[in-house]
Amino acid sequence: MILYHATSRQGAEAILAHGFDMDFERRRDPGDFGWGIYFTNDLYRARCLGEVILVVTLDESGLARVTNPYFLQDGFPVPPTSPVEKLFRDLAFEGDMMLTCNHLTSQECRVEVAKAIRETFMAEGFKGIRTELWDGETVVFDSSVVLDIRRLKSDEKSR
Repeated sequence: MILYHATSRQGAEAILAHGFDMDFERRRDPGDFGWGIYFTNDLYRARCLGEVILVVTLDESGLARVTNPYFLQDGFPVPPTSPVEKLFRDLAFEGDMMLTCNHLTSQECRVEVAKAIRETFMAEGFKGIRTELWDGETVVFDSSVVLDIRRLKSDEKSR
């Protein structure tokens, strides 16, 4: 699976030289789907998020599938449809409130929940979470699923 990761120039240099740091402090937020490194299959979205785009090949066999991580359809709550989705919902939600992305939740709580998602999923044998959102948002908890990293050439088009 080929995805994109947006970062700064300095971040890209560090990643290309040493790989992804799974414990890197997140600048924007702790991550809706757990503490890890985030990827998208949408090149336009990646370009909006960072000045350098890395093209990353992942082994998706160890990723959990959470098809509808916000558990909404047409603005209404829907239940999880698999044991993995139930596990994610139990960790990330309190009632219908998603703790990792709700700005009413403190930053400390959001970080704690994001780290708990990562720890729990890794304990269950998963190395990340793949969503079926429009942009294929994927979070990786374990760098062993990263097979290749390269800088996007400026003339490259979305796949």
